[in-house]
Amino acid sequence: MGIDLGSAFSWVPEDLILWYKVESEWDCRLLADKRIKSPGRITEVEGKMVFASDSAGERWAFSIDEPGVVHHDADRGEGWVRCGYDMATFLVLNLVQECTKVSPHRGYCDAVEVQKIEELTSRMEEVDFSLWGWPNYGCRVFMDNSLVIAFLPSVEESFPWGVRGRFFDVEAGARERSDLNRLSAIDGISWLGPGFE
Repeated sequence: MGIDLGSAFSWVPEDLILWYKVESEWDCRLLADKRIKSPGRITEVEGKMVFASDSAGERWAFSIDEPGVVHHDADRGEGWVRCGYDMATFLVLNLVQECTKVSPHRGYCDAVEVQKIEELTSRMEEVDFSLWGWPNYGCRVFMDNSLVIAFLPSVEESFPWGVRGRFFDVEAGARERSDLNRLSAIDGISWLGPGFE
């Protein structure tokens, strides 16, 4: 089941090697915002091996002596914080969250009132991000066999860009365009994106 990276990369965690194998079996992109670095591009920063980063500059790393433990540097230079999840959990939860950005049929809408969550997610299961705090605290993700929906706290449109308490920005991704039909039928939500044209 493993993938052989050779002795030069024997320090790469097994779960990360499994990720490379899974990724190699797809002919499409699996991630949009976050980048998982190839073994040759993993760099050492302040004693940690940086294996992932996102468009905002946040970084994730492991240490050689604890390869299954993930560390996070959200403040870009303020130091590493040990995360409440292991490498395997990071990779799975990240993939689930990214599905809303890379699915062939996807859409988004801004400032959806919080009471719409139940209507949008009927018959779906919530993915537990409570230990993760990423992509941001207050984010909620739901999924079923064919659909993933992420709710991110909506931010005000002007400085100081505070959180708009009763509202979420919503992203949805699906395997088939027809899987989005029930979402487009919900009143009061205007969807944008390739799944709702």
